[in-house]
Amino acid sequence: MKRPGCLRKRWPWLGLLLVPAMAWGLVMAVVPTGWAKDRLVARLAQATGRAVGIGSLKLGVLGDLRIIDLTIAEPSTATDPWLRVAEARIDVHLGQVLGGHCDPGEIEVSGVELRIWRKSDGSTEIGDLLRDRSPRQGIAGHADSHDAAPIALKVSGARVRVVDDPSGTRLDFTKVEAKGTSDRRHVTIDELRGGLNGGKFALAARLDRDPACPRFEVEAQANGVELDRGMPVLGFFVPVVAGTVEGVGGKCDFLIDVTGQGTTRAEVRRSLRGHGSVVLDTIDLEGSKFLAQLDVLGDWPRESRIGAVATDFVVDRGRISTEDLTIQVSRFPFVLGGWTDFDGRFDYAARVDRIAAKLPGDAKGWLAEAKVNFDQLAGLRMRGSIDRIDVTVHGHPLTGDPGQPEDERARFRDTARRIRDRFFR
Repeated sequence: MKRPGCLRKRWPWLGLLLVPAMAWGLVMAVVPTGWAKDRLVARLAQATGRAVGIGSLKLGVLGDLRIIDLTIAEPSTATDPWLRVAEARIDVHLGQVLGGHCDPGEIEVSGVELRIWRKSDGSTEIGDLLRDRSPRQGIAGHADSHDAAPIALKVSGARVRVVDDPSGTRLDFTKVEAKGTSDRRHVTIDELRGGLNGGKFALAARLDRDPACPRFEVEAQANGVELDRGMPVLGFFVPVVAGTVEGVGGKCDFLIDVTGQGTTRAEVRRSLRGHGSVVLDTIDLEGSKFLAQLDVLGDWPRESRIGAVATDFVVDRGRISTEDLTIQVSRFPFVLGGWTDFDGRFDYAARVDRIAAKLPGDAKGWLAEAKVNFDQLAGLRMRGSIDRIDVTVHGHPLTGDPGQPEDERARFRDTARRIRDRFFR
């Protein structure tokens, strides 16, 4: 008989607990969320200079704003967005949304599809977004001291496609997870990880969106990446793979740490500084334009096209330079030193000292017994571009007149053929 009285005493407390939910239901019934969506679309379009679309907005009781089906595209191709986001959660409250002044502290996005496209003319879809477009600047282009606090960024389940028309490169990154921070001036990627062609990659970066001269730092690493025809960009770091017919096969380990700055492609290229390494193993170099030049030395067996390539490199003064580009075929380490620039021009020469240092002990003994003048290889030089390669020996074309048996080319041919017969047959 006492239970009904107890319930009557508890009803006021239960009512108080239901007030927030009832109030929120009333707000959602009155507030025009379509109007709030239109305002947010307009703000994003103004900030990016792009065509922006939003499927719907959802406002949580605790103040979180969820943006469903966000797209960003170039105004001229609004139906082909370069960014799609299935859902973005922003920790802002209703008043900020309705007032059009959203200052979130955290943004989480999932189901992202991003395209990074460099066109044949060198322009990119997101190029100008690398600079601070905000009119709120202090003296000499510095950010205003009253800028908002940094925003924490989290990304999950993303796919990123990199398309570089000038080099023919196509890269598809999957299952990308990332976290970082962003404010009006700086973007920092503390950690970005995902899959790439059956392997793994990781990246950390920092961007200073100085409107006068944007600057960036990038450190990237990839391991166990399967090589295919969509990666001709490797030819800039390992030019021996240029021209391979069906891709070099095998797998790639890659590491680069680079910095740069500038507002134009030319400025960025001139400013790039960094270093890194590449390892390709085991690869098929059939069709390599480099190795094709050595066919004048005679019949090289098919096995001489399969091996491994490794190099350390330095990026500086518009060039990618190396002293130890090593092509390991059978037991013979063919080592080149030289450079490739960003237009695809290159100049490499054989490094006899490094070849000798990498040879196995029994091979060195054979060279001594056979009285092979190993220094003859020192005159080998390869210059040109991806489309045209000129091979010379001591300054003379390798394909010169074979009727001069005593010239440098004849001695080089003799040395190269004896090495071929020893190591590749």
